[in-house]
Amino acid sequence: MGVNEAFKYLIDAASMMNNYKAVISQNYFNSSVVLCYPSVPVNKEVNIKVDFTLDDIIATAALTGSPIAIIGSSGSGKSYLSDIMAHSLFGGDFGEKTINPNVSQMDFVDPAYRKMLEAESKEEYIKPDPLLKKPCIILNELNRTPSILQNFFLAMLEKKVNLYGVNFDVGLKNNNDFYCFIMATLNEGAQYSGVSDVDLALRNRFSVELFIDNYDYNSNGDLTGDLIKMLSTKPNRNLINSQRGYLDTITNIFKSLDSISLDVDSYLFLEYLNWINKCVKSNTESKRSIPPAQLVKLCNGCEYAKDHNDFCRNFYKPSKRAFSSIISFARAITFMKEVKVIDYCAKNNISVDFSNRVPVVTLDDMLIAAPFVLAGKTEMNPKWVGDHYQGNKIYACQDICNFIKSEIIESNEISGLIKSEDNASKARVAAFKKKRLGNDILNFLEEFLEDE
Repeated sequence: MGVNEAFKYLIDAASMMNNYKAVISQNYFNSSVVLCYPSVPVNKEVNIKVDFTLDDIIATAALTGSPIAIIGSSGSGKSYLSDIMAHSLFGGDFGEKTINPNVSQMDFVDPAYRKMLEAESKEEYIKPDPLLKKPCIILNELNRTPSILQNFFLAMLEKKVNLYGVNFDVGLKNNNDFYCFIMATLNEGAQYSGVSDVDLALRNRFSVELFIDNYDYNSNGDLTGDLIKMLSTKPNRNLINSQRGYLDTITNIFKSLDSISLDVDSYLFLEYLNWINKCVKSNTESKRSIPPAQLVKLCNGCEYAKDHNDFCRNFYKPSKRAFSSIISFARAITFMKEVKVIDYCAKNNISVDFSNRVPVVTLDDMLIAAPFVLAGKTEMNPKWVGDHYQGNKIYACQDICNFIKSEIIESNEISGLIKSEDNASKARVAAFKKKRLGNDILNFLEEFLEDE
Protein backbone atom coordinates (compact mmCIF):
# COMPACT_ATOMS: atom_id res chain seq x y z
CA MET A 1 0.00 0.00 0.00
CA GLY A 2 1.42 3.39 -0.99
CA VAL A 3 2.39 6.12 1.42
CA ASN A 4 -0.40 8.38 0.14
CA GLU A 5 -3.04 5.65 -0.15
CA ALA A 6 -5.50 7.20 2.32
CA PHE A 7 -5.14 10.67 0.84
CA LYS A 8 -6.55 9.55 -2.51
CA TYR A 9 -9.94 9.92 -0.84
CA LEU A 10 -9.60 13.50 0.47
CA ILE A 11 -12.06 15.01 -2.01
CA ASP A 12 -14.62 12.25 -1.46
CA ALA A 13 -14.24 12.72 2.29
CA ALA A 14 -14.70 16.49 1.95
CA SER A 15 -17.97 15.86 0.11
CA MET A 16 -19.03 13.52 2.91
CA MET A 17 -18.15 16.12 5.54
CA ASN A 18 -20.04 18.92 3.81
CA ASN A 19 -23.06 16.65 3.52
CA TYR A 20 -23.25 15.68 7.19
CA LYS A 21 -22.57 19.30 8.16
CA ALA A 22 -25.57 20.38 6.04
CA VAL A 23 -27.82 17.79 7.70
CA ILE A 24 -26.56 18.61 11.19
CA SER A 25 -27.00 22.37 10.68
CA GLN A 26 -30.74 21.92 10.17
CA ASN A 27 -31.35 19.34 12.85
CA TYR A 28 -28.86 19.38 15.71
CA PHE A 29 -27.91 22.58 17.46
CA ASN A 30 -24.63 22.29 19.30
CA SER A 31 -21.73 23.93 17.50
CA SER A 32 -19.29 23.72 20.43
CA VAL A 33 -15.69 23.10 19.46
CA VAL A 34 -14.52 19.76 20.84
CA LEU A 35 -10.90 20.05 19.73
CA CYS A 36 -8.88 22.62 17.84
CA TYR A 37 -5.69 23.01 15.86
CA PRO A 38 -4.85 26.72 16.31
CA SER A 39 -2.62 26.91 13.23
CA VAL A 40 -2.38 24.40 10.38
CA PRO A 41 -0.14 25.33 7.44
CA VAL A 42 -1.89 25.37 4.07
CA ASN A 43 1.07 26.70 2.14
CA LYS A 44 4.04 28.99 2.84
CA GLU A 45 1.80 32.03 3.22
CA VAL A 46 -1.41 30.69 4.78
CA ASN A 47 -2.15 29.01 8.10
CA ILE A 48 -5.69 28.21 9.20
CA LYS A 49 -7.47 27.28 12.41
CA VAL A 50 -9.06 23.82 12.22
CA ASP A 51 -11.93 22.97 14.56
CA PHE A 52 -13.62 19.63 15.21
CA THR A 53 -17.19 19.59 16.49
CA LEU A 54 -19.21 16.68 17.90
CA ASP A 55 -20.25 15.44 14.47
CA ASP A 56 -16.62 15.50 13.29
CA ILE A 57 -15.52 13.28 16.19
CA ILE A 58 -18.20 10.70 15.33
CA ALA A 59 -17.31 10.79 11.61
CA THR A 60 -13.62 10.40 12.46
CA ALA A 61 -14.36 7.37 14.63
CA ALA A 62 -16.41 5.90 11.77
CA LEU A 63 -13.35 6.03 9.50
CA THR A 64 -11.52 3.73 11.91
CA GLY A 65 -14.46 1.33 12.26
CA SER A 66 -13.95 1.68 15.99
CA PRO A 67 -16.81 1.64 18.51
CA ILE A 68 -17.66 4.97 20.12
CA ALA A 69 -19.50 5.55 23.40
CA ILE A 70 -21.51 8.78 23.50
CA ILE A 71 -21.96 9.60 27.17
CA GLY A 72 -24.12 12.30 28.72
CA SER A 73 -27.12 13.34 30.71
CA SER A 74 -30.71 12.64 29.72
CA GLY A 75 -31.93 15.08 27.07
CA SER A 76 -28.43 16.02 25.88
CA GLY A 77 -29.20 14.71 22.39
CA LYS A 78 -27.00 11.60 22.36
CA SER A 79 -29.46 9.31 20.57
CA TYR A 80 -30.62 12.03 18.18
CA LEU A 81 -27.06 12.92 17.22
CA SER A 82 -26.13 9.28 16.63
CA ASP A 83 -29.28 8.79 14.53
CA ILE A 84 -28.52 11.83 12.33
CA MET A 85 -24.91 10.76 11.84
CA ALA A 86 -25.92 7.17 11.00
CA HIS A 87 -28.28 8.47 8.29
CA SER A 88 -25.70 10.96 6.99
CA LEU A 89 -22.83 8.47 6.82
CA PHE A 90 -24.66 5.24 5.96
CA GLY A 91 -28.02 6.28 4.53
CA GLY A 92 -30.67 3.83 5.69
CA ASP A 93 -28.16 1.00 5.98
CA PHE A 94 -27.87 0.81 9.76
CA GLY A 95 -29.54 -0.97 12.65
CA GLU A 96 -30.72 0.44 15.96
CA LYS A 97 -31.64 -1.19 19.25
CA THR A 98 -32.76 0.48 22.48
CA ILE A 99 -31.66 -1.58 25.44
CA ASN A 100 -33.86 -2.29 28.45
CA PRO A 101 -33.69 -4.89 31.24
CA ASN A 102 -35.93 -7.26 29.23
CA VAL A 103 -33.67 -7.46 26.18
CA SER A 104 -32.19 -10.92 25.68
CA GLN A 105 -29.89 -12.68 23.24
CA MET A 106 -33.01 -13.92 21.46
CA ASP A 107 -33.62 -10.35 20.29
CA PHE A 108 -30.53 -10.69 18.10
CA VAL A 109 -31.56 -13.98 16.46
CA ASP A 110 -33.66 -14.43 13.33
CA PRO A 111 -34.47 -18.17 13.51
CA ALA A 112 -35.76 -20.11 10.50
CA TYR A 113 -38.47 -21.97 12.41
CA ARG A 114 -39.68 -23.96 9.42
CA LYS A 115 -36.28 -25.59 9.05
CA MET A 116 -35.88 -26.59 12.68
CA LEU A 117 -37.47 -30.05 12.41
CA GLU A 118 -35.67 -31.12 9.25
CA ALA A 119 -32.33 -29.37 9.84
CA GLU A 120 -29.25 -31.49 10.35
CA SER A 121 -27.38 -28.78 12.26
CA LYS A 122 -28.08 -25.58 14.17
CA GLU A 123 -26.30 -23.59 11.47
CA GLU A 124 -29.22 -24.29 9.15
CA TYR A 125 -31.87 -22.58 11.24
CA ILE A 126 -30.08 -20.22 13.64
CA LYS A 127 -29.43 -16.96 11.80
CA PRO A 128 -28.38 -13.58 13.12
CA ASP A 129 -30.86 -10.72 13.20
CA PRO A 130 -30.32 -8.45 10.14
CA LEU A 131 -29.11 -5.73 12.53
CA LEU A 132 -25.89 -7.71 13.10
CA LYS A 133 -25.06 -7.59 9.39
CA LYS A 134 -25.30 -3.81 9.06
CA PRO A 135 -22.25 -1.56 8.56
CA CYS A 136 -23.49 0.63 11.42
CA ILE A 137 -25.27 -0.30 14.66
CA ILE A 138 -26.68 2.05 17.31
CA LEU A 139 -27.13 0.70 20.83
CA ASN A 140 -29.15 3.16 22.90
CA GLU A 141 -29.09 3.14 26.71
CA LEU A 142 -26.29 0.60 26.88
CA ASN A 143 -26.01 0.92 30.65
CA ARG A 144 -29.49 -0.59 31.00
CA THR A 145 -28.04 -3.86 29.72
CA PRO A 146 -28.93 -6.92 31.82
CA SER A 147 -25.74 -8.39 33.30
CA ILE A 148 -26.37 -11.69 31.50
CA LEU A 149 -26.19 -9.87 28.14
CA GLN A 150 -22.98 -7.91 28.75
CA ASN A 151 -20.79 -10.78 27.50
CA PHE A 152 -22.81 -10.85 24.29
CA PHE A 153 -22.24 -7.13 23.70
CA LEU A 154 -18.57 -7.58 24.52
CA ALA A 155 -18.38 -10.13 21.69
CA MET A 156 -20.37 -7.83 19.41
CA LEU A 157 -17.81 -5.07 19.91
CA GLU A 158 -15.13 -7.58 18.94
CA LYS A 159 -17.15 -8.17 15.72
CA LYS A 160 -17.77 -11.88 16.45
CA VAL A 161 -20.78 -13.30 18.31
CA ASN A 162 -21.96 -16.74 19.32
CA LEU A 163 -25.71 -17.28 19.07
CA TYR A 164 -26.77 -20.49 20.76
CA GLY A 165 -23.61 -22.29 19.71
CA VAL A 166 -23.31 -20.83 16.21
CA ASN A 167 -20.57 -18.29 15.43
CA PHE A 168 -21.19 -15.23 13.26
CA ASP A 169 -19.15 -12.24 12.13
CA VAL A 170 -20.71 -8.86 12.88
CA GLY A 171 -20.99 -6.20 10.22
CA LEU A 172 -20.89 -5.89 6.48
CA LYS A 173 -18.40 -8.09 4.65
CA ASN A 174 -15.82 -5.92 2.93
CA ASN A 175 -13.45 -8.05 0.84
CA ASN A 176 -11.72 -10.29 3.39
CA ASP A 177 -12.74 -8.18 6.38
CA PHE A 178 -15.91 -7.07 8.10
CA TYR A 179 -16.76 -3.41 8.65
CA CYS A 180 -19.09 -2.34 11.46
CA PHE A 181 -19.23 1.03 13.19
CA ILE A 182 -20.98 0.75 16.56
CA MET A 183 -22.30 3.79 18.41
CA ALA A 184 -23.58 3.34 21.96
CA THR A 185 -25.29 5.94 24.12
CA LEU A 186 -25.02 5.90 27.91
CA ASN A 187 -26.42 7.86 30.82
CA GLU A 188 -24.06 8.02 33.77
CA GLY A 189 -24.96 8.92 37.32
CA ALA A 190 -26.77 7.70 40.39
CA GLN A 191 -29.76 9.91 39.50
CA TYR A 192 -30.84 7.50 36.75
CA SER A 193 -32.94 4.58 37.93
CA GLY A 194 -32.74 1.26 36.13
CA VAL A 195 -29.17 1.78 35.01
CA SER A 196 -26.03 -0.06 36.09
CA ASP A 197 -22.31 0.35 35.67
CA VAL A 198 -21.13 -1.01 32.37
CA ASP A 199 -18.73 -3.92 32.87
CA LEU A 200 -15.13 -2.64 32.73
CA ALA A 201 -14.19 -5.16 30.03
CA LEU A 202 -17.16 -4.01 27.92
CA ARG A 203 -16.34 -0.34 28.48
CA ASN A 204 -12.75 -1.05 27.47
CA ARG A 205 -13.89 -2.25 24.04
CA PHE A 206 -15.01 1.26 23.08
CA SER A 207 -12.08 2.87 21.31
CA VAL A 208 -13.40 6.41 21.76
CA GLU A 209 -15.51 7.97 24.50
CA LEU A 210 -17.30 11.25 23.81
CA PHE A 211 -18.53 12.97 26.98
CA ILE A 212 -21.17 15.16 25.40
CA ASP A 213 -21.90 17.22 28.55
CA ASN A 214 -18.39 18.66 28.32
CA TYR A 215 -19.43 20.56 25.21
CA ASP A 216 -22.69 22.37 25.91
CA TYR A 217 -21.04 25.78 25.64
CA ASN A 218 -20.17 27.30 22.28
CA SER A 219 -16.48 28.13 22.67
CA ASN A 220 -16.81 30.89 20.07
CA GLY A 221 -18.40 32.94 22.83
CA ASP A 222 -21.91 32.73 21.40
CA LEU A 223 -23.95 31.57 24.38
CA THR A 224 -27.34 31.95 22.76
CA GLY A 225 -26.72 31.24 19.05
CA ASP A 226 -27.39 27.50 19.20
CA LEU A 227 -30.45 27.97 21.41
CA ILE A 228 -32.01 30.62 19.18
CA LYS A 229 -31.36 28.49 16.12
CA MET A 230 -32.95 25.48 17.80
CA LEU A 231 -36.05 27.47 18.80
CA SER A 232 -36.46 29.10 15.39
CA THR A 233 -35.71 26.10 13.17
CA LYS A 234 -38.02 23.19 12.51
CA PRO A 235 -36.02 19.95 12.27
CA ASN A 236 -35.94 18.63 8.72
CA ARG A 237 -36.67 14.95 9.21
CA ASN A 238 -37.19 14.44 5.49
CA LEU A 239 -33.62 15.57 4.88
CA ILE A 240 -32.33 13.07 7.46
CA ASN A 241 -34.32 10.16 6.05
CA SER A 242 -33.37 10.94 2.43
CA GLN A 243 -29.61 10.49 2.96
CA ARG A 244 -27.90 7.93 0.74
CA GLY A 245 -24.72 7.71 2.79
CA TYR A 246 -21.03 7.36 1.96
CA LEU A 247 -20.35 3.70 2.69
CA ASP A 248 -17.85 3.20 -0.14
CA THR A 249 -15.90 6.31 0.84
CA ILE A 250 -15.81 5.27 4.50
CA THR A 251 -14.70 1.69 3.85
CA ASN A 252 -12.04 2.80 1.35
CA ILE A 253 -10.56 5.16 3.94
CA PHE A 254 -10.95 2.50 6.65
CA LYS A 255 -8.81 0.08 4.63
CA SER A 256 -6.10 2.65 3.89
CA LEU A 257 -5.57 4.54 7.16
CA ASP A 258 -2.63 2.30 8.05
CA SER A 259 -0.71 3.97 5.22
CA ILE A 260 -0.39 7.11 7.36
CA SER A 261 2.91 6.89 9.23
CA LEU A 262 3.89 8.27 12.64
CA ASP A 263 6.76 10.66 13.29
CA VAL A 264 9.43 10.07 15.94
CA ASP A 265 7.75 12.26 18.57
CA SER A 266 4.51 10.30 18.16
CA TYR A 267 6.36 7.06 18.86
CA LEU A 268 8.08 8.68 21.83
CA PHE A 269 4.71 9.78 23.19
CA LEU A 270 3.48 6.17 23.03
CA GLU A 271 6.67 4.93 24.66
CA TYR A 272 6.28 7.47 27.47
CA LEU A 273 2.78 6.12 28.15
CA ASN A 274 4.23 2.61 28.04
CA TRP A 275 6.81 3.53 30.70
CA ILE A 276 4.40 5.39 32.94
CA ASN A 277 4.14 2.55 35.50
CA LYS A 278 7.88 2.64 36.16
CA CYS A 279 8.61 2.99 39.87
CA VAL A 280 12.14 3.40 41.23
CA LYS A 281 11.08 2.07 44.65
CA SER A 282 9.18 -1.00 43.49
CA ASN A 283 10.82 -4.42 43.74
CA THR A 284 9.37 -5.19 40.31
CA GLU A 285 10.18 -1.69 38.93
CA SER A 286 6.42 -1.24 38.35
CA LYS A 287 3.92 0.58 40.55
CA ARG A 288 1.22 -1.79 39.24
CA SER A 289 2.47 -4.53 41.58
CA ILE A 290 2.01 -2.30 44.65
CA PRO A 291 -1.39 -2.01 46.41
CA PRO A 292 -2.64 1.63 46.38
CA ALA A 293 -2.49 1.99 50.17
CA GLN A 294 1.12 0.79 50.21
CA LEU A 295 1.98 2.99 47.22
CA VAL A 296 1.03 6.11 49.19
CA LYS A 297 3.56 5.20 51.89
CA LEU A 298 6.20 4.25 49.35
CA CYS A 299 5.86 7.57 47.53
CA ASN A 300 6.43 9.69 50.64
CA GLY A 301 9.77 11.39 50.22
CA CYS A 302 10.29 10.14 46.66
CA GLU A 303 11.77 12.89 44.49
CA TYR A 304 9.55 11.88 41.57
CA ALA A 305 6.26 11.63 43.47
CA LYS A 306 5.39 15.30 43.08
CA ASP A 307 5.99 15.45 39.34
CA HIS A 308 3.17 17.47 37.77
CA ASN A 309 0.21 17.32 40.16
CA ASP A 310 1.50 14.12 41.74
CA PHE A 311 0.42 12.13 38.68
CA CYS A 312 3.11 9.46 39.14
CA ARG A 313 1.13 7.47 41.74
CA ASN A 314 -2.34 8.40 40.48
CA PHE A 315 -2.22 7.77 36.71
CA TYR A 316 -1.47 4.32 35.31
CA LYS A 317 -0.31 2.86 32.02
CA PRO A 318 -3.26 2.27 29.67
CA SER A 319 -4.23 -1.17 28.42
CA LYS A 320 -2.56 -2.66 25.35
CA ARG A 321 -5.84 -2.26 23.48
CA ALA A 322 -5.67 1.48 24.18
CA PHE A 323 -2.38 1.89 22.33
CA SER A 324 -3.77 0.55 19.05
CA SER A 325 -6.91 2.66 19.55
CA ILE A 326 -4.82 5.81 20.04
CA ILE A 327 -2.82 5.14 16.87
CA SER A 328 -5.94 4.38 14.83
CA PHE A 329 -7.83 7.46 16.06
CA ALA A 330 -4.77 9.71 15.63
CA ARG A 331 -4.42 8.56 12.01
CA ALA A 332 -8.09 9.32 11.38
CA ILE A 333 -7.74 12.74 13.05
CA THR A 334 -4.72 13.47 10.84
CA PHE A 335 -6.73 12.47 7.77
CA MET A 336 -9.76 14.59 8.74
CA LYS A 337 -7.51 17.56 9.43
CA GLU A 338 -6.32 17.33 5.82
CA VAL A 339 -9.94 17.00 4.67
CA LYS A 340 -10.71 20.30 6.40
CA VAL A 341 -7.67 21.94 4.80
CA ILE A 342 -8.63 20.83 1.28
CA ASP A 343 -12.20 21.95 1.88
CA TYR A 344 -11.01 25.37 3.07
CA CYS A 345 -8.81 25.73 -0.02
CA ALA A 346 -11.68 24.82 -2.35
CA LYS A 347 -14.03 27.33 -0.72
CA ASN A 348 -11.45 30.13 -0.67
CA ASN A 349 -9.91 29.57 -4.13
CA ILE A 350 -6.48 28.71 -2.70
CA SER A 351 -4.35 26.65 -5.03
CA VAL A 352 -2.42 23.88 -3.27
CA ASP A 353 -0.73 20.84 -4.80
CA PHE A 354 -1.97 18.16 -2.41
CA SER A 355 -0.01 15.48 -4.26
CA ASN A 356 3.14 16.90 -2.66
CA ARG A 357 1.70 16.86 0.85
CA VAL A 358 2.64 13.72 2.78
CA PRO A 359 1.05 14.26 6.18
CA VAL A 360 2.16 12.05 9.04
CA VAL A 361 0.82 11.67 12.55
CA THR A 362 2.62 14.28 14.63
CA LEU A 363 2.89 14.79 18.37
CA ASP A 364 0.07 17.36 18.20
CA ASP A 365 -2.18 14.81 16.48
CA MET A 366 -1.42 12.33 19.26
CA LEU A 367 -2.15 14.91 21.96
CA ILE A 368 -5.51 15.69 20.40
CA ALA A 369 -6.54 12.06 19.83
CA ALA A 370 -5.23 10.36 22.97
CA PRO A 371 -7.53 11.84 25.66
CA PHE A 372 -10.65 10.53 23.90
CA VAL A 373 -9.20 7.04 24.25
CA LEU A 374 -7.36 7.32 27.56
CA ALA A 375 -10.32 8.68 29.53
CA GLY A 376 -12.03 5.30 29.37
CA LYS A 377 -9.00 3.01 29.25
CA THR A 378 -6.59 4.35 31.84
CA GLU A 379 -6.88 3.72 35.55
CA MET A 380 -6.80 6.96 37.52
CA ASN A 381 -7.29 7.70 41.20
CA PRO A 382 -10.85 9.20 41.34
CA LYS A 383 -9.93 11.43 44.29
CA TRP A 384 -6.91 12.78 42.41
CA VAL A 385 -9.09 13.50 39.36
CA GLY A 386 -11.57 15.26 41.66
CA ASP A 387 -8.96 17.30 43.51
CA HIS A 388 -7.05 18.48 40.44
CA TYR A 389 -9.49 18.30 37.51
CA GLN A 390 -12.98 18.82 38.97
CA GLY A 391 -13.65 15.11 38.45
CA ASN A 392 -13.26 15.36 34.66
CA LYS A 393 -11.19 12.47 33.26
CA ILE A 394 -10.91 14.02 29.79
CA TYR A 395 -9.30 17.16 31.23
CA ALA A 396 -7.02 15.03 33.42
CA CYS A 397 -5.83 13.11 30.35
CA GLN A 398 -5.37 16.29 28.32
CA ASP A 399 -3.24 17.80 31.08
CA ILE A 400 -1.06 14.70 31.44
CA CYS A 401 -0.63 14.53 27.66
CA ASN A 402 0.52 18.16 27.61
CA PHE A 403 2.98 17.39 30.41
CA ILE A 404 4.36 14.51 28.33
CA LYS A 405 4.66 16.93 25.40
CA SER A 406 6.82 19.25 27.51
CA GLU A 407 9.05 16.30 28.43
CA ILE A 408 9.41 15.32 24.77
CA ILE A 409 10.24 18.87 23.70
CA GLU A 410 12.92 19.04 26.39
CA SER A 411 14.27 15.60 25.44
CA ASN A 412 14.71 16.73 21.83
CA GLU A 413 16.72 19.71 23.04
CA ILE A 414 18.83 17.54 25.34
CA SER A 415 19.40 14.96 22.60
CA GLY A 416 21.09 17.65 20.54
CA LEU A 417 23.42 18.52 23.44
CA ILE A 418 24.68 15.02 24.27
CA LYS A 419 27.87 15.29 22.19
CA SER A 420 28.57 18.84 23.27
CA GLU A 421 31.73 19.50 25.33
CA ASP A 422 30.29 22.71 26.74
CA ASN A 423 29.98 22.53 30.55
CA ALA A 424 26.51 24.11 30.58
CA SER A 425 25.30 21.57 28.03
CA LYS A 426 26.82 18.70 30.01
CA ALA A 427 25.03 19.94 33.13
CA ARG A 428 21.68 20.05 31.34
CA VAL A 429 22.15 16.52 30.00
CA ALA A 430 23.11 15.23 33.45
CA ALA A 431 20.08 16.90 35.06
CA PHE A 432 17.74 15.42 32.46
CA LYS A 433 19.15 11.92 32.98
CA LYS A 434 18.24 12.18 36.66
CA LYS A 435 14.56 12.48 35.77
CA ARG A 436 12.43 9.38 36.35
CA LEU A 437 12.33 8.54 32.63
CA GLY A 438 15.27 10.65 31.45
CA ASN A 439 17.58 7.80 30.47
CA ASP A 440 14.75 5.79 28.90
CA ILE A 441 13.76 8.71 26.67
CA LEU A 442 17.30 9.48 25.52
CA ASN A 443 18.05 5.80 24.83
CA PHE A 444 14.87 5.54 22.77
CA LEU A 445 15.76 8.60 20.70
CA GLU A 446 19.26 7.29 20.08
CA GLU A 447 17.99 3.86 18.97
CA PHE A 448 15.20 5.33 16.84
CA LEU A 449 17.54 7.71 15.02
CA GLU A 450 20.01 4.86 14.41
CA ASP A 451 17.22 2.76 12.85
CA GLU A 452 16.23 5.69 10.65
